Amino acid sequence: LNEVITTLNFESSSVLGLDWQPTGERIALCGHRGARVWQATDWDEDPQVLEMPSASVAIAWSPDGLYLADGNLDNTLTVVEWSRPQSPWVMQGFPGKVRQLAWSQPLTATGAPLLATCSGESIVTWERSDDPEVGWANQVLEAHEGIVQAIAFRPQSLLLASAASDGCVCLWESAQDLAQVLEGPEHGLACFAWHPEGTMLATGGQRGEVMVWG
Repeated sequence: LNEVITTLNFESSSVLGLDWQPTGERIALCGHRGARVWQATDWDEDPQVLEMPSASVAIAWSPDGLYLADGNLDNTLTVVEWSRPQSPWVMQGFPGKVRQLAWSQPLTATGAPLLATCSGESIVTWERSDDPEVGWANQVLEAHEGIVQAIAFRPQSLLLASAASDGCVCLWESAQDLAQVLEGPEHGLACFAWHPEGTMLATGGQRGEVMVWG
């Protein structure tokens, strides 16, 4: 890497998140008033604009590259099916901004991955419904007594992990049922990461503690 291929302009906003489409065909950026998606094959082409009434603070492509999710500052979640980006689903009712997004690698019975989101002390999982009128069915997962700081699916699994400022890691079987609670540092957790093979989980505490679980 020794040269700048292109410089993209998000206009009057900080870039609050970005993610490559898994195929590498596109890159999505989010910030004030939504998201912009550029084609990697033609950087000079105008981006696809996904307008939001507020700022988008988190953005993530699904592993199959068919869906793009935005977590927004106005307590909403937006999911776009990329074959029809002008007809997004907008989910409301979150207790605060949607801080983080996580897609599952395995697909569900509907042929779509699961989407996990966190807002405040709660986690909400979303599954594509066979009923087009429903869009995405949700389930609220509640166990934490502090702000959820990180969520991620175990690699090649539907086991979902969540870490919060209460110092606990919760493991959710099939992203539905609480299977285990790992008690970490009393001053809270800030982040975590799965081992690539899913055999270990490393957590980072808010006062510098690092714990590795296996």
